[in-house]
Amino acid sequence: MRDALLMLIEDGTVQPVVGAADGRQAIDYLEDHPPPCLIILDLMMPVLNGWQVLEWLAEHPCLCRVPVVVVSAAAPDRVRLAVDRHRLAGFLQKPLRGDELMAVVSRHCS
Repeated sequence: MRDALLMLIEDGTVQPVVGAADGRQAIDYLEDHPPPCLIILDLMMPVLNGWQVLEWLAEHPCLCRVPVVVVSAAAPDRVRLAVDRHRLAGFLQKPLRGDELMAVVSRHCS
């Protein structure tokens, strides 16, 4: 699913698009590169999950301002608590609709 999302976003934007297989890989990338225009974060990832990545982001001042949109199949009520707690830019429920995803990307990365 990650590869399909990356292809969809790459086709609709001029920004470089980078995917991570797990939370540790995402953090490693963020530590070594300039802040992105947007982070699309799945809550259920191996190694480090999305909740752990959110906590890590909150501790890094230059990254805590990057908009984060959570993607999850989890119960919307539970995820909405995370959106409020972490002041996230939004939440997309799985299964994703391409038009919703691209609207979020366009809003933050135009």
